[in-house]
Amino acid sequence: MIRYVLAFVIIIFIVSCSWFEELVGKNSDQFTFTNLNDSGEQVLSHSSQLVILIPDIQEYTRYSSRRGKLTELTKRVLHISESDFNILLVLQVGDITDGNEVSEYLAAKRSFSVFDGKIDYVLAVGNHDYGEGGNSKDRTTLYNDYFDESKMKTYVTSYEDGAYENSIYEFKIQGNEFYLVNLEFGPRDAVVEWASKYVNEMHGTGILLTHAFLDKNGERYDHEKYSYQTLSPYTFVSKDGSLGDGGVNDGQDLWKKLVMNNNIRLVLCGHRGGGAKSLISENNQGLPVLQNMFAIHEYPESIGGWIQILEFLEDSKTLKVHTYSLFDNIWSPSYIEFIYK
Repeated sequence: MIRYVLAFVIIIFIVSCSWFEELVGKNSDQFTFTNLNDSGEQVLSHSSQLVILIPDIQEYTRYSSRRGKLTELTKRVLHISESDFNILLVLQVGDITDGNEVSEYLAAKRSFSVFDGKIDYVLAVGNHDYGEGGNSKDRTTLYNDYFDESKMKTYVTSYEDGAYENSIYEFKIQGNEFYLVNLEFGPRDAVVEWASKYVNEMHGTGILLTHAFLDKNGERYDHEKYSYQTLSPYTFVSKDGSLGDGGVNDGQDLWKKLVMNNNIRLVLCGHRGGGAKSLISENNQGLPVLQNMFAIHEYPESIGGWIQILEFLEDSKTLKVHTYSLFDNIWSPSYIEFIYK
């Protein structure tokens, strides 16, 4: 009897391993980064410097059966870095969790810790990372219990000590000075004022990272202009909650108060599952600003290892945004080319 039970357990183990390998694909030790498109042409140049953009990860952290896939994703990003490609920074656009729960943050922390001491990483805080069960009724979050971004070599300062959902980072890309402003979901008025004072003093090229800026149609969230926009930060302000205490700012608010009048040339966001959308607008200096939304969590492909690779070319002025599946080893045929300087 014991022999049959043991055989049954072995069969179940083999089937489980086969299922997991099919779900994730070969592990990172067997992963080979494919730097060729469908035409057999090289996509990335080894002389470029890269920033990796990871979309909303709530569909990975929510389910225990998918958490291994997130770890595999981050390991494969690290593998690219170790394959003679220069990754400077890893960014994640928010909704780290689905329900602001301990188990979800532990999964995210375990996955992103593969970068510790190797590549700096910055995560935005999304609406699902706030409130009891991720209900976004207030700004309580477990994020800072698990992530301490002050340990990053690029870290400069935060709006509040010990809280990193509103923080500033500085680094160089292709010899040029850059800074990153990471802001909370629907930032409070005081947070925007704090960020604006810092940005006004900077001379480098700015990047804004925040969860909600563009909607699924590629338009800025604008509660005054577009009544049909769903999941605007303003829709989360309710009478029985405190998310709106201190004010709320949507995409258009941030454009007017923070982006339009200074040297922020790139905005990165997630939030509303519309795939990959982009918008280019001129600021008050007549310079183009690329606003890029990467949110695929409402699609079956959401756990397919999709990332965006921001490729800063050696010419120190050109940015290409590529979309790539780490699990299927395929490139999206479309990409964005943007002159930032």
